[in-house]
Amino acid sequence: MSRAQSGRGFSADMEIDVLQQALTLLSAFLLGAALGLGYDLLRPLRRRSRGVLTALIDVVFALGAGVLAFVFAMGAANGRLGVWELTFTLAGFLVYLYTLSRRVYPIMDGGMKIVCVIAKKIKKFFQKTAEMAKFLFQKVRECFIIKKE
Repeated sequence: MSRAQSGRGFSADMEIDVLQQALTLLSAFLLGAALGLGYDLLRPLRRRSRGVLTALIDVVFALGAGVLAFVFAMGAANGRLGVWELTFTLAGFLVYLYTLSRRVYPIMDGGMKIVCVIAKKIKKFFQKTAEMAKFLFQKVRECFIIKKE
């Protein structure tokens, strides 16, 4: 089977498909924006955490970003990312952080405040329930003590 010649010294299947490249770069840009959204989802939790938990949240974000980049790279030509794809991913991340993040982060932070208030109320409820159970079981134990005479 002979290959079609383009007349420029290489085969037709080696030509660059501009539309495919544009879609790949757009996908890379959207991947960067998605990573920015993931960053905004974790940022309120990270801001309220301390020590090891902060490091764990950073690790979770880094692993998630790495997995997404790997999956994206496996979909790229020959299973590798080029410099432009990585650049557009970074651009998408930065554009998200400096535009949409200003609107999304306060919503996420407000949601985290609501979750913290609810968690405090639940914790208080369980503490009161535990105290009540401790009080009741101490009294129940006194009822069943058999005294020797």
